[in-house]
Amino acid sequence: MKKFFGRFEENIMLFLLPATSVIITLQVVGRYTGLFNMFWAEELVRYMYIWVAFIGISLGVKSNAHFNVQLLINTFPASVRKAILTIGTIIVILFLLLVVYHSFVLLKMIVMMTQTSAMLGIPMFIPYAAITVGCFTMAIRVFLKMIHDLRCPGETTGGGE
Repeated sequence: MKKFFGRFEENIMLFLLPATSVIITLQVVGRYTGLFNMFWAEELVRYMYIWVAFIGISLGVKSNAHFNVQLLINTFPASVRKAILTIGTIIVILFLLLVVYHSFVLLKMIVMMTQTSAMLGIPMFIPYAAITVGCFTMAIRVFLKMIHDLRCPGETTGGGE
């Protein structure tokens, strides 16, 4: 699992971020030169950015980039601090799994309605799936980070390397 999941987010970002730049550049060049019109480009890039944002939250856990306040927690003894952080992490995981569940229910409804996007005509479950995938991968990253922190206290690492 480490091999597949180790660079999962980076591989998606490696494709999406340059692709959005290329698509928008081509759209701007086409519009201002009058040679071609990519009327669908803005919608596609919007959906790609949604995926970037939700995959990015998982990548933030992996690289330990999310903001946290530990001033109050650091006033407690190490054993109490460890318990507070573990309970807090479990709450975060449960919240993320709740979001995954409800976003999956939403996805099923969108699939049943066969809703499609305005310009591209793609099924709308594709952009909405970013919520499910992003929160699920973040839950896995948070869980892996919690396990690592319990095994190797004090060692700084991302979630699941």
